[in-house]
Amino acid sequence: MKLTIGKRAVSLGLCSGLAAMACAIGGVAIAAPSSSSSTIHACANNRTGVLSLANHCRAGSHAVTWNKTGPAGPSKVYATYIAAAQNLTPSAWTVVASLALPAGSYTVSAALEVNNGTTSSLLAQCQLNWPTGAGQAASSRFFGWVPTGFLHNGLPFNLIGQASLATPGTLTLSCDAGGTSSAGDIDVIATKVGSLS
Repeated sequence: MKLTIGKRAVSLGLCSGLAAMACAIGGVAIAAPSSSSSTIHACANNRTGVLSLANHCRAGSHAVTWNKTGPAGPSKVYATYIAAAQNLTPSAWTVVASLALPAGSYTVSAALEVNNGTTSSLLAQCQLNWPTGAGQAASSRFFGWVPTGFLHNGLPFNLIGQASLATPGTLTLSCDAGGTSSAGDIDVIATKVGSLS
């Protein structure tokens, strides 16, 4: 079968699939890129924008490339919630929550309440702890005076952080307070992102 475009007759019997489109717009040769390459090479027609796979572009078209891997997929969220009160060891860091994470880059937020069971105010502090070897790791540490009587309605603490993990690891949240105290209503949320800057 032959198709006439202007004064040019093109044989469609020799063209198939994408090659047929290329032949119809000017007989561009198709050459599949090497399977070992991580980049896809193509040519875009300057007038129509039609793409054709080729290693070398002819006059009237320009080269375009893109990565076979493509952009990062949707983000993933890892979270834990602990409602029960976690008793704190006086004047020592106590792990009150942990969250296992696969390799990747993360932004993290944590929220909890610190309860005071003593008869006087106490100073409490909480922090996020990244696994050893985490790159670009940064986290806030939250300090606060917890008034007496905050046993069932604790003082809210909020923390944020970010880090990149080359290997799977466990993020922990720990608190330090004097006297008789506890932490409860603990939320830790880690969102996996494409990259950190």
